[in-house]
Amino acid sequence: MSSKLKTKTYIVHHRGQADHGGYTVLGRYKIGARNEKEAEQFLREKVGKHAKVKVYYEEKNSVVSHGSVVKES
Repeated sequence: MSSKLKTKTYIVHHRGQADHGGYTVLGRYKIGARNEKEAEQFLREKVGKHAKVKVYYEEKNSVVSHGSVVKES
C-alpha cells in the first residue's frame, strides 16, 4: 500500500445569500484534499464553521498540496 496521499485539487465556492433569493459567490478557492467533503471542511475551517460552501469542480491541470487553501482573485 502506498503511503502517498491521493490529493486532488478542488475549486470551492464560499456562498452567501443574494437579494433575489438565490446565492452569490463571496470567494473562490483552490483546495488540496482527498475528496469533496474534506475540501469543504478545510474551507469551513478558514472562513467560518457555519459558512455555506460548495465544491464547484475538480481541477485537473494544477496541483495544490494537501490541506492548502488558496484564494483566487
